[in-house]
Amino acid sequence: MKKVISILLSVIMIFSLVSVSAFAADSDELKITVANDLHYNLYYGTYSTQGKYTEDYSHVASSNGQLWFESILIVEAFLAEAAQNDSDIVLLPGDLTDHGNADEHIALAALLKKFEQTSKKRVYVVPGNHDYHSSETDVTPSDFANYYAEFGYNEAIARDENSASYVVELNDEYRLIAVDSCLPKSGSSGIDEARRDWIAEQAAKAQKDGKKLISMMHHNLLNHFIFGDILHPGAFVDSSLNLPEVYAHYDVRYNFVGHTHAQDIKSYTGKNGTKIYDILTSSLNLYPLPYRNVSLGEKVTIETETIKSVDVSSKKDIISDNCFNLATKDFQAYALACANYGLGYRLLHPGRKSY
Repeated sequence: MKKVISILLSVIMIFSLVSVSAFAADSDELKITVANDLHYNLYYGTYSTQGKYTEDYSHVASSNGQLWFESILIVEAFLAEAAQNDSDIVLLPGDLTDHGNADEHIALAALLKKFEQTSKKRVYVVPGNHDYHSSETDVTPSDFANYYAEFGYNEAIARDENSASYVVELNDEYRLIAVDSCLPKSGSSGIDEARRDWIAEQAAKAQKDGKKLISMMHHNLLNHFIFGDILHPGAFVDSSLNLPEVYAHYDVRYNFVGHTHAQDIKSYTGKNGTKIYDILTSSLNLYPLPYRNVSLGEKVTIETETIKSVDVSSKKDIISDNCFNLATKDFQAYALACANYGLGYRLLHPGRKSY
């Protein structure tokens, strides 16, 4: 049921442009593009083992409306748009792959490397729960760091020995803490006291060094939903760890998160009066295929963009003719129809297993 609610929220909670409190007024501008929950799916992305789906939308029956078949095409479309915008950096806060198998990680890493080489922009990643739950073998934090060594880990100025968390310099003003919030082989948050203390240590060091620290993690730092603990068990960092207060204390004002496939921004005001923002971005392969463009500086803006066009010519022999025609004509309308079908199917088949 939790994924059903996520689809509803992802459809209705879309913010086109949001302004929030800035850092100090003398801050240089830093422009970031953020995409979440890519679910890069090599198995449905390049071929199907089930032949052509002739019944409309039957191919999304167990996907909660996510576009598994088009996931690679959507990621490629996103990177093409990110290459052309004025961002300096691309952040990908987890669930980079759908199955977490080696071939998906290797293929995506190669695509990101090509993007960096052609766009001259830097990409930073952090794992999500899907990146660990490989059906082939256990994926460890060390494995993940090896797969994506060129996207944060090689240039890290600090690493957490117990997770795939790291810290990098973004420029003279800004530093990024990429927090591995996962518990491998589980969908629940894995942040414990030791990881919280490591975060606090790095935040204190950034403050001492005069750096503005921003953060990304896969799980939500704050609870964005009514009855969220019931609808999304394990999706949020354990409130008993008081991590939001740590962020406020050390002036870590902006945290980019995903996991719950919804679009929202929630704030928390610390005891010292500092307001922090947990910026939740929905899955890139779920309607409306959103990503964020963020400008940090004297004024902070958070703008939502959507992928509007995808070349689905390679899917003609896989999805139904009606779906292919709609996807070719209006990909947003096709994505919405898939989301509606996936939602309806889940309501009628609540016990069906899906990712």
